[in-house]
Amino acid sequence: MPHRAARCIVPALLLACAAGAVQAQGQPTKGEQMLKYRKAVYQAIAWNFGPMGAMAQGKAPFDAAEFAMRAGDYQKAIPGLGLLADDDLRRRMSESGLARAQEFSWERVTAKVDDYYGFVIRRLAAANTLPAHFRAVIPPSPRTSGSALPTSADGPTPEA
Repeated sequence: MPHRAARCIVPALLLACAAGAVQAQGQPTKGEQMLKYRKAVYQAIAWNFGPMGAMAQGKAPFDAAEFAMRAGDYQKAIPGLGLLADDDLRRRMSESGLARAQEFSWERVTAKVDDYYGFVIRRLAAANTLPAHFRAVIPPSPRTSGSALPTSADGPTPEA
């Protein structure tokens, strides 16, 4: 008798699993639902920002009332959006950004790397741990006004 019950339960369980799998195939997965939601959000953003972008790029005439209407609550959600409507703030931040960008010019970056290498060489020389094959002139410290020091007594001397 127990054997006969098992023969009925096993097919019923298989049928239930198959029915669940078929039902799951008809339902969107969580990933699909998230993708659908993101697409809807991006479409709403594009609807608002498309005309605003055209105004900001000069491709459409600037209409402050329409711009403010489209910006709506985005200004609260996106703090930088207010820059588009504030000419003075935008100009000051632009100037500040350009000045900050100059700190990362190739000239400044290479000068800083060169200064750092000089610092390392001076430090190794002070600790007398420069490699034996090092024969370059030790660069002077930028804090002192003096000539470069030779690497060793038998190394090259600085030119006068």
